[in-house]
Amino acid sequence: MEYWVSNRDSIRQFQRREFQSLFETLRQANLIVETDIPELNRHYLEAEKGSLHLCPGLKVSYSWPRAQAVELDARGQFEADAKSRVSEALAVWGQSLA
Repeated sequence: MEYWVSNRDSIRQFQRREFQSLFETLRQANLIVETDIPELNRHYLEAEKGSLHLCPGLKVSYSWPRAQAVELDARGQFEADAKSRVSEALAVWGQSLA
């Protein structure tokens, strides 16, 4: 996340002629690895896409074991537990559900 805060100008649309330079910049910043570049080339260059919208994101996930989820649901506690997990994740960034 530090990279994107420091490089906000990189969150934009890139034209096809900029793709290779972008991929190399992301590699040098350790946001992708060398082995990602062939797949990016296939997806963007070989598919003849004219532009790429770079918009970083973050995925947070949690998986309950099936038995635990069933038990929580049977006790009417699954929603509360899910909210607790989301609140825990948001707290990392000083945010809350409310």
